[in-house]
Amino acid sequence: MEAYHVSGQRRHPNQIYEKLEWKGLPEDLDHVILIDDVLTSGAHFKACKRLIKEHHPNLEVVGVFWARAIPKHDPEST
Repeated sequence: MEAYHVSGQRRHPNQIYEKLEWKGLPEDLDHVILIDDVLTSGAHFKACKRLIKEHHPNLEVVGVFWARAIPKHDPEST
């Protein structure tokens, strides 16, 4: 999917969920960690978590989100 910052239209988790395709997971998992590059609304995480929980209701699904922050140069601090 095109990133929100490119398209300018924030999607609801249900819209994202409808485009997901289940490929399966191993049956012997206890938990799943979803990793995303940035968290704005959490819509992709919510949609993916919903899909996983529908197929594996006993799995613990957690998310890890990070982003790189680039500080603006402050000419007063030099």
